[in-house]
Amino acid sequence: MLADDRDHPIPGALPESVPERLHLTQVRSATDLLWSAEEALRMQAVGLIIAAPRKPISLTAGRGFSSHPRRTKPAV
Repeated sequence: MLADDRDHPIPGALPESVPERLHLTQVRSATDLLWSAEEALRMQAVGLIIAAPRKPISLTAGRGFSSHPRRTKPAV
């Protein structure tokens, strides 16, 4: 998965069979970029993620996205 907010690779310039397996994601903000990368990382089928922001991203910009609550052990 390639998640960015700028230029995309030209599918014809990529090695054979890569374009049919490549997913491009356009985002509007750095926060959206972090969210899309985080969601892709959760998927076993994704082997590589390239996230290319235009500017440095705040270290706290993506905190709190996680849609999956942390699992805790039940009290015994």
